[in-house]
Amino acid sequence: MKKLLKSLFIFLFISFANSQIYENNFNHVWQDLSWGEGGYFPASSIISMEGPFDSDGDGHKEFLISSSWTGSIGNDMGIYEVADDDSLELIWYVDLINYGINLPSNVSKATTADLDNDGLLEVLLIIDVSPDNLNDAGDEGTGYDSFSVWEFDSTIGSFPTTPTTTWDMAAANVIEVGEIAVDDIDGDGIQEVAVSLTTGWDESTGLFNAGRFMIFSLDQSTTLETALWNIELLDLSSTVAPGYLTRITDLDNDGSKEVVFVAWEWFRIIIYEALIGDVYTKVSDFYVANQATHFSSGGAFEANFDGDETNELYFTTTQSYGGDAIPYEDGNFYVLTNDGDISQVNFDNNVHWLYSFPVNTFGYDMRGLVVGNQDSPLGQNPDGPDIYIAGGWTGNIYDFEYTGGNITDPNNYSLDTLWSAPNYGGTDSWFRPSRIVTGYFDEDSLGDILIASMDYENFYAPHVVWLEHDYEFVSIDENNIQSPYKFEISSVYPNPFNPITRINYTLSEPGFVKMNIFNVQGKLVREFSNTYKENGLHTLQWNAKNSHGKNVPSGVYFITLEADNKMTSHKILLMK
Repeated sequence: MKKLLKSLFIFLFISFANSQIYENNFNHVWQDLSWGEGGYFPASSIISMEGPFDSDGDGHKEFLISSSWTGSIGNDMGIYEVADDDSLELIWYVDLINYGINLPSNVSKATTADLDNDGLLEVLLIIDVSPDNLNDAGDEGTGYDSFSVWEFDSTIGSFPTTPTTTWDMAAANVIEVGEIAVDDIDGDGIQEVAVSLTTGWDESTGLFNAGRFMIFSLDQSTTLETALWNIELLDLSSTVAPGYLTRITDLDNDGSKEVVFVAWEWFRIIIYEALIGDVYTKVSDFYVANQATHFSSGGAFEANFDGDETNELYFTTTQSYGGDAIPYEDGNFYVLTNDGDISQVNFDNNVHWLYSFPVNTFGYDMRGLVVGNQDSPLGQNPDGPDIYIAGGWTGNIYDFEYTGGNITDPNNYSLDTLWSAPNYGGTDSWFRPSRIVTGYFDEDSLGDILIASMDYENFYAPHVVWLEHDYEFVSIDENNIQSPYKFEISSVYPNPFNPITRINYTLSEPGFVKMNIFNVQGKLVREFSNTYKENGLHTLQWNAKNSHGKNVPSGVYFITLEADNKMTSHKILLMK
């Protein structure tokens, strides 16, 4: 057994070091109609895009988009569905113009959930419906509730056009809204909603003077139609400018999830950790930037590239406001680490700089950030994981690929400008990337990237662009070419995955088969029984738990398949 494990470790090292590498080329395969071409959705800038999901169970991926800035422009929400190869069609639409005050300030954020645990997906929307004198946004609100839920209606095969339920969020005013994060945070089997809200402003100064962090859930004794809401956390004192970013993580990998908020003041990171049964405690509170107008607009993602015992948070800074009094500065890209105790996290020891985007090329406008591996075709061994960053005013999508080694060393990442927005036919034709969604959207097994734009001043540019990987090998590991064994791991889907993946393997003749999963250090994580299988295709499902039933951290893992004293392997990536 020791000899086999030693051989396995050497095999995995060679496979990881010399695995297949793919060209980082993507084709621009689809875009929505610009307003100048007759397009009507989205009606304004996009700062909220979620997916892929499949609400109606027809096997076609879907994407939720909400636009913002009501006024004379528009504010609406809709769902695109993959129609044919490399194309999307709008299958659901809601006009939100009446929700917001009739001047261009209010913002909407949307996501999906199953708050009542009935198996039907819901669309959640939070929109600011109150006056905002800081942005000259009207004298009075609209009378609409700021929180709305649309539950999928199986009788019509779609979401309704009017909300299933609404709620004022126990706030007299909702002036600015942050991202919505949804998960079972405290482990009670019920999904919670985490959000940040700005709820007050001072008429004499024109500045915000009230804000809140909230975590709430649906009272399970009620339905959405008769909804009562449990407020599990209400923080009214930490800041008056809560900001836009909310992430649910388990950075120290202790099984207790955290809620990470980034306030809109010197990039202030505030972290709450779930204790037990709707109880949370603030465990960390520190500043990242020395510039008052630095914040984060969707630019954060949890990952574990080095496969150690803790997870990391990658994030970028955004600076929307500048001028003579407050000059614009370079945008920065960081990784937040921890030593296994999230309460000890601070700026000096745990925030590590990786890259600066120059201010003279709009580098201060970094927006959405996601982790993926879209240059690796589905079913093939993936190369290094990629961090995709939406470059806002730069018009670019940046790709940082982790190449191995110390994750805090900037030299262990390669930078590529994956895509640059073309000229769409006019001086005001600008595409300003704000959000990114990755996956394998259609049936061609090629990696896909969906990009949204937050610009609302152009007339000729689209607002949604679909990129698809142009599959081509750069090099192939000659030591990993499949030998003529009578078995193979034919596919693993999804990959990357969270938290369940299906492992398909094929036997040309019957025999005993053993499957194991190892981490990148060669340590056995999950051992499956040695069983006799007939020839043909077989499927095994892994739920990202080790042999003791505990969740494993994000990172690279290796599946090994043994039969007749021979072995093959397949690399997979768990991303939480």
